[in-house]
Amino acid sequence: MTYFIGAGKSFNVVLNHEDLSDPAEWSQEKESLLINTRKEFEGWDPVLLKIIGMIGNTMKWPLYSSSIMRRSVSGKLVVLGDAAHAMVPYMSQGAAIAVEDGVAIARSLQKVKTKDEIPLALSIFEAARIRRASKMQEAGLLNSKLWHFSDGRIQRARDEAMRPEV
Repeated sequence: MTYFIGAGKSFNVVLNHEDLSDPAEWSQEKESLLINTRKEFEGWDPVLLKIIGMIGNTMKWPLYSSSIMRRSVSGKLVVLGDAAHAMVPYMSQGAAIAVEDGVAIARSLQKVKTKDEIPLALSIFEAARIRRASKMQEAGLLNSKLWHFSDGRIQRARDEAMRPEV
């Protein structure tokens, strides 16, 4: 993925791939990152390799998904967004889920007529949000595998199955 940032003064390049090494041992040194990036994408499209060669600043950034919290409401505390259900970006849902959480809790609390109804409203909110966030997390984790097939039979079958959608 590529896009302009900084009022068009910078061009951001996002390259992701599976890396099973320990992020605590990653080097953020530019040359080391560029060497590893070039190696990871060796044999890909020549335009991509040219773009990689033009990279000025680099950052290696691990992507994590949390386990779904079984509880996101405790007394007067409600946990929302990534704090409640962090997810990998393969469904483009991270920020959207946080916005959904905000709308859902507002709608739940709008129904409250008395202070005594708040716990029920929050428990309904919690059950609905955990169900929705779980589905999006699972879809994101599945997509993280689907998007990273090595070139070959499975990758070609995936591409062919997706062709009508594209």
